[in-house]
Amino acid sequence: MKVIVNGKFETLDLIDGNGVNWARDLIGNWNGLDAFTYNRDLDAYECDQETYNWWASLLAKHAELDRKVADLSEEFGAEAVQEVLESFETNDLEDLVNGQLAALEEAFAPVK
Repeated sequence: MKVIVNGKFETLDLIDGNGVNWARDLIGNWNGLDAFTYNRDLDAYECDQETYNWWASLLAKHAELDRKVADLSEEFGAEAVQEVLESFETNDLEDLVNGQLAALEEAFAPVK
């Protein structure tokens, strides 16, 4: 997703296993596009630095979650991983990603 922050072009990325960037979809699904203004002339979204930083950080966490889900699904099975993901519920996107990461860590922590 092309973004203009303080007059500079940046990107917000969340690339899936097929190489598709679905950052805009995730942001839009959580009503986050309200914090952006679409600039038709530049074919990019504009936002302030704080908004960009928040979404960039959250998308990085989401990418981490996606990698962890893929790795754990391969090792323990997708059904077991999905069960853990669904055990954590919240209406806050940031809490959801962090909570699901923590739940996966706890459920699939190496035995010491």
